[in-house]
Amino acid sequence: MYATMRYFPSGVTFIPAGEPETASFVIAFSEQLAFIRKIEMLWGAAEGTDEGDKLDVLVTLVEAYERDRWPIEPLDPVSAIETAMTMNGYSRADFAALVGQSRATEVLGRKRALTLPMIRKIARLACARARLGTGISTARLIANE
Repeated sequence: MYATMRYFPSGVTFIPAGEPETASFVIAFSEQLAFIRKIEMLWGAAEGTDEGDKLDVLVTLVEAYERDRWPIEPLDPVSAIETAMTMNGYSRADFAALVGQSRATEVLGRKRALTLPMIRKIARLACARARLGTGISTARLIANE
């Protein structure tokens, strides 16, 4: 069992239970690859077992490293719309049918911000798609550009 895990921009420090504060392990890129292989071997280990505990720690270490190393920035509203259109097989013509041809061109060309009526139309469609797991977040549509 592990007592402490500390996250720093330079890596993750892990301190096992009963060990002095000086004992620590910091994950680096080369270690990340080895940890991923160990995670694959331990995948499916039962909770509360030594293997399950090792799996939890390794996953936490790799997630923290990847979150720090390759952060995923939230999409702006236009990028979110374009991504949702691509994922769901919609074209620019489909978007134009929803908000109007000139508005669609201006919005996707980043010359016009989304208006509240446009957001409502997209949100209605997004809610319907969300039931299928392919929707777009309404909060993402209202985000500042």
